[in-house]
Amino acid sequence: MARNRSQTEEKILKAVGDIMSEPGGSRRLGVNAIADKAGVDKVLIYRYFGGVEGLLSAFAEKSQLWPTVEDAARKRAIPDDELARALAALVQGYLAALRDSPAALEAIAWDAGEKSALTQHLSAFRQRWRRDATARVFRSHKVPARVDIEAVMAVLAGAADYLAARGRFGGDFYGVALDDETGLKRIDDAIAAILQGVLNYAAAGKNGN
Repeated sequence: MARNRSQTEEKILKAVGDIMSEPGGSRRLGVNAIADKAGVDKVLIYRYFGGVEGLLSAFAEKSQLWPTVEDAARKRAIPDDELARALAALVQGYLAALRDSPAALEAIAWDAGEKSALTQHLSAFRQRWRRDATARVFRSHKVPARVDIEAVMAVLAGAADYLAARGRFGGDFYGVALDDETGLKRIDDAIAAILQGVLNYAAAGKNGN
């Protein structure tokens, strides 16, 4: 009996992920749509999760919704020799990992318009990402005090969230293509240039120039 329940819960959670992986899927996350996708009686959603809000919270906790720092590192090798290069690779890898996570992109788009049990978890995911990024990069490099690098990274991560979510629909954004290799390289190069410029500015101030 417990095994059957576990299997049914997995089917329901997978159905949420499948729907969330479709652009605009968050607007279809009702009990009927989820039950139909999972092939189960909708009564079980209430019985096992207490309803859609409880289900979304369980999905956020149990699924690999948000890319990790390790996911980013698999996309872009994070060098140890220079802080600007390490931070650029971290943001570039994060952006690339987001592009490979349709459910995360839909959650970002949803979070921009309204709150739900699932989007409320995004703050916790981002805090975990910040903690893991600190352990991976910042603890092995001295960060110049002249620059609020945490705020700089927040701006770049926010830009990555938006550009990745916007990129699902293709086209360009302010003249930069979001759906071809040339445009994606331009974005990666811009991230690297911003971080190098910020740290050069900090170094110049430190040296009194």
